[in-house]
Amino acid sequence: MEDDLNILFIGPSQNGKSTFINKLRELSDYEAGQEEALVGDGSQSCTKSCREYVVRFRRTRYKLVDRETLEPVIFSEDDESHLFRKIWKKKTADDYDIVPIESNPRTVTLRLIDTPGLDDSHGSDDRNIIEVMKHLKILSEAGEGCNHVTAVVLVLNSKESFSKKIQEIYRYYQSCMPNLFGGLAVINTGFSVEKWLQAYNNLQARPEASIKRKILKSAPADSARIAIMRKRREVFSEIFGHDARHFYIDSVPDDYLIVEELITRNRIYDIINYFASQNPMPIQNIKLVKNGTMIQIDEMLATWLKDAKFRLGQREKELLDLADASGKLLAAKTKKARSLESEIEQLKKELALIDNDSRFTIRTHSTAPLHKLSATKSFFKWVVRSSIKDTLIVQEPQHPGFTVEAPNNPPYSEWTSRTWNTDATRWTGAYRASPGEVPNLEAVVSVSNRIYHKKAIADLDKRLLQAKEDKIVVEEEQSFFSSYEAAKPVDPELKEISELLSQCDTLINQLCLDWSSISSGMDDVHLERYKKVRIKGLESLSVEDLLEFIKSQGYNLLERKIRNLEKFGQ
Repeated sequence: MEDDLNILFIGPSQNGKSTFINKLRELSDYEAGQEEALVGDGSQSCTKSCREYVVRFRRTRYKLVDRETLEPVIFSEDDESHLFRKIWKKKTADDYDIVPIESNPRTVTLRLIDTPGLDDSHGSDDRNIIEVMKHLKILSEAGEGCNHVTAVVLVLNSKESFSKKIQEIYRYYQSCMPNLFGGLAVINTGFSVEKWLQAYNNLQARPEASIKRKILKSAPADSARIAIMRKRREVFSEIFGHDARHFYIDSVPDDYLIVEELITRNRIYDIINYFASQNPMPIQNIKLVKNGTMIQIDEMLATWLKDAKFRLGQREKELLDLADASGKLLAAKTKKARSLESEIEQLKKELALIDNDSRFTIRTHSTAPLHKLSATKSFFKWVVRSSIKDTLIVQEPQHPGFTVEAPNNPPYSEWTSRTWNTDATRWTGAYRASPGEVPNLEAVVSVSNRIYHKKAIADLDKRLLQAKEDKIVVEEEQSFFSSYEAAKPVDPELKEISELLSQCDTLINQLCLDWSSISSGMDDVHLERYKKVRIKGLESLSVEDLLEFIKSQGYNLLERKIRNLEKFGQ
């Protein structure tokens, strides 16, 4: 796990990303002069570009103490009846203070990346996605501690549904940085204590709740908050096909009703603790997946380039007709060698993304109550002041060779043992919490990219090996014909055009791919043509955009040659 946590916040406009970030900054140390994250007014997106905030977060929970006696107020959030009737509006800022439980807490550096709102009021999702990828590219070039993303956080108002638009954008991000989504956190904002109380009252009014209370007496059913979280999680899993850790939070608690502030602070601690447990993803392993518009743009450029290649091919044919048999063979072998070089480079790029030891997070298991562990019984009010002990079992039969990283959460809870069965298909972790604390530990299940993408890597390796073998054969033949031709003058134009045709193939393949590496696909030339089309439409594209692209890739001679083709682009 990394000391520096780089957290990427995504989500719809007006759903609380910036408000949450400001609350997090309020609980941290940060350099003077840092502006607050811009908060919208409810009518339009406020964050137009990525903004970054670096803070030192104090990793501690908080407690409520009497100002006069300094005695702590003991209560459990899961004992909702006691919370709402005896604590919430009874303990106010007039008589009570919030103090950190730890006098000298650990700190962690957080880099909080606030992104433009998805599905915003201006319909600029294409621009916003590119803005995020551009920011990540810049971040990766900033030096140590900046070359990874620790976690992706989906921030959504607790009352908002997972709309089709949100699903589309979510899946886009998942395709760009899949390693991070097994540890995705969903922060459900706007969960005020008032709304919590309303949910509690609704739950208590149900007939089955009364029956259950009579049967269980001192062992009530799950709290209203946990029931809401579980339902939300089930809906999320059904829609997206995998689980996610959900947090409910009020980013703007009432200052006077100080218990609200206490609950918010401790919830933020839980969130940061969750982030700290995740496997970071190197930014160089992130790819820019082209959306539909980007694919259309690049396919149009590829069509023009194919036309240029055809014209150059006609000239090559004319020159070949003038060459003897050995000259023709030499030209063909030269072109084939260049084509294989291009294929090999592309295969290496694809392998670099997945054939590495970066961890691919399958999922993150939690001892938190929303996952229905047997520890649920421990949340009954009669045992909350005792030390809670239980066991978490992890099985991932679809991912043999998986590993589990299970960091402790001192001084609140710890793993007392971690064991594997003999065939390493089941991991068992025993844990306990400090007296009066709810155990909140994470077990991150992962495999290396190399294992997760084993089949795809094997296919790419096979293609790469074949391309290399073919290249060796072609180069030997090329060498033979070159030595034969050495005694005779070689047509320099034929040689030149053969190389230019190979460059055309390289660029056509690049344009026709549905993704680009974050380093090569985010240069100014790419961004400008995408931006132009977003503003003015596809009809604004011209051959000049193709020529600028060719030049940006370092093929200056090819750019000049195509520019001088008679009536090209007319």
